[in-house]
Parts: sequence; structure tokens; C-alpha cells
Amino acid sequence: MSNIMESVKHRSVDPNEPQIPDGFTKMVEDATKILQNTRRVFFCFSESRYYQLKDHIGTGCYSNVFKLVKVEKTKEEPRDVIFSVPHTPPSFDIAVKVEVLAKEYNQLRYESEVYRLLRGKCGIPKTFLCTNDKRYTYLVMECLGPSLKDYLPHCGGRFTLKTVLLLADQLLERLQLIHSKGLIYRDVKPENFLTVKDKNTNCTKVCVIDFGLAKPLKEGGVHIGFSKFKKIVGCNTDLLYHSINSLQGCEISRRDDLESLGYLLIHYRTGSLPWKDKGDNALGTTQSMVQQNILKLKKSITPEQLCQGLPMEFAAYMRYCRSLGFTETPDYAYLKQLFRILYRIENYEDDNQFDWNIKWNLLNLQNSSTKQEM
Repeated sequence: MSNIMESVKHRSVDPNEPQIPDGFTKMVEDATKILQNTRRVFFCFSESRYYQLKDHIGTGCYSNVFKLVKVEKTKEEPRDVIFSVPHTPPSFDIAVKVEVLAKEYNQLRYESEVYRLLRGKCGIPKTFLCTNDKRYTYLVMECLGPSLKDYLPHCGGRFTLKTVLLLADQLLERLQLIHSKGLIYRDVKPENFLTVKDKNTNCTKVCVIDFGLAKPLKEGGVHIGFSKFKKIVGCNTDLLYHSINSLQGCEISRRDDLESLGYLLIHYRTGSLPWKDKGDNALGTTQSMVQQNILKLKKSITPEQLCQGLPMEFAAYMRYCRSLGFTETPDYAYLKQLFRILYRIENYEDDNQFDWNIKWNLLNLQNSSTKQEM
């Protein structure tokens, strides 16, 4: 934890607040330009296995993500930049997160320290190296599968109740883990929850990524203090899932992570939220206007109205999260039991089958049948 606190203290603006500078979009360099600038950059694992940046697979508020591919390399050229990775080449795919190097703002170094704190825990991707050259900072890590956001359009725009309950169980476990390590996540959104098949159990595991906005829960052993008039944390597009307190400019704590998760679960079960899909400029033409209008809607809609048509457990979850005090430790067991009991009441099989697993299996069966007929 001390390493993370030291990383935070070396930031330039507010030592306790990870901040994206004004005009942060300029910090994310074009992916094509990065590939061009890094064509002589190699990551060398043990056994002289060389890897190089290849396919662009994602963009965040301050970084780009690329897949690393193995390349044949017999000798090192004078212009090559070689980073030694002190690990044997893994059996799974590898990715690298790339951030433009800036002395006053190195989010990726901080994020690597958070990964180090959470290393080896369920649902946390493996990381191998964080380093930099004159242009960029690099974080070499495990390459995961699709995100929840990626799956949604392939599942009819919403998930079944069974899948949402399975997600609730895993994601509550992940947030409880993050909080138990003295961190507030502060970035709950579908694109930050990626899936991977557990090779030992063949079950789908949901992993959490992007810890650049995570913040220590305590300072000197004491819970961080409550404050107001804070800037919104994250990108403009994340307002759908922000808690009421966050939209009011209050300091974020554990309760806000859980409230944000509630909005995500409701959205992915119903296919929408009252403040989503309002049409062009319906919520405002500036971020401030959108923020205020979403806040008004969230404050005016009761948990029962928000969860209309859903089992009562969803409204109970939202009521509980909104009732939590700023420093209060959430009752994670109670929240998990809400959804686990509902899962049993619905008589769902304990098979870890998500909507996308079933859809993919059906497609494979259809393709196999078509090939046999041919």
C-alpha cells in the first residue's frame, strides 16, 4: 500500500486525486501513429521470445491497448529498443497498454502499482512489466476476452435475468476485494469488465481492468474525509453509471462503487435507463448540462420506479446502497445473498452459463451441422 501512496504523492495537481487534465483527448495519441513510432520496440521474454505491438484493441481516456504478437528475431539491430520481461512466455495472449510519456502526468505507472497490490487475486489480470522509453510508458499484461459492452448487441440489447444474477455475484466479489485492499475503484462501467475462460473449471470469469482512477480508501489509517465540489472522475461518457453523490460533486467512497454497479445491472437487464437514449442533445449540449439533468432524473426516480418490472431484490439493492454513510462499511454478504437467493428461487442451474456462452454454443452447433450436410 505504501508504494501506491508514494505513486499518488508524486502526482502534480492534488496528491489525493487522480485527475485527467483538461483536453485529455490530446493525451491519447492516434493508434496508427503509436504503431509507427514503436516499430523498433520489442519485448523480450525469457528463452529469447520477442514480441511486438500489432493489433489495436482498445482506447481509454489516457491510453491505447495493443495486442503483442510473437516475432522471429535472430539478432538485435542498433536502432532496436529492447525491453527485457523477466518471465517465461505465457500460454495466453498478451497485451500492452501504451500512454504518452509526460512528467507531470503518468497514470499508467500508478495503475501498475494497483495491479501489483491486487496481484494473484481472482478476476485481476496478470501484469508482467511497466517501463518506458523517451516517448511512451508501457504496461505489459494479460490479454482478456470481450467486455460486457461487447456482448450486449449480440444478446438482443439486454441480458437474461440469469446472466445478470451471475454477473452481480462475480462483480460484487470483485468490488469487495478491491475495497478490502484499501481502494475505491471509481470506474464502474461495462467496458471495464472483461471475460476469460478459466482453464481449470472451463467457467466464465469476469475480470476488472483499468485501475488508473482507483484511489486509496484511507490516509494514515483513517478513512478519507468527506468533501464536496469535486470534479467528475472519468470520461464524459461514464455519467450513466455515476452515483448521485458523485454527480453532486461529493467525494466518492465504497457506497458509490456499489451504487454504480446497481445502475449497470439494471441497464443490462432492462436494456436501458431513464436517462439513457434521450436523443440528440435531449439532456443538454455541454457536459455540465448533461451532468445536472442526469442528476435531476436520478434524484427524482425512486428505487421502486427505477426497478419497475424487475424482481424486488433490485430495488432493495439500490435502497441499501443509497442509504449507506460515507465511511460506512457495506454489508457485502447481504447484497450477494439478495441475488443468490433470487437465483435459487428462479430455479436456475448452477452451470455458469452466460447468455453469450449459449449463443456461441448454438452457433457452433449450427456451423457443425451445416458442414456435415455439405
